[in-house]
Amino acid sequence: MYKMKINEDYKMKNFDEIYHAIMNCNNDELNDIIDMIKTRQSRLREDASRNFIVGDWVKFDAGKRGTITGVITKVNSKSVLVRQSVDKKVINWKVNNPAELKLASVA
Repeated sequence: MYKMKINEDYKMKNFDEIYHAIMNCNNDELNDIIDMIKTRQSRLREDASRNFIVGDWVKFDAGKRGTITGVITKVNSKSVLVRQSVDKKVINWKVNNPAELKLASVA
């Protein structure tokens, strides 16, 4: 089944209805739903990137590489470029999901 971190009963009922509706869709209907989800995700990325400007210090989780802290060098419509300096070495990161970025305090 699906995993949701929502505790409210009315929202869970909504997700149950959505789940059952999806399970009864044909292939064309599923493709339409997938297109809608991709459009929504794209808009969320665009909205998130508008929260940052060049020069902001940010941090994000890079998985096995740990938490990366750096300065924003470019803000695109759906991604953000972050420059990290480590021991006189510069590493550039392209963050495709700006919603994962958090403002970092510079000490």
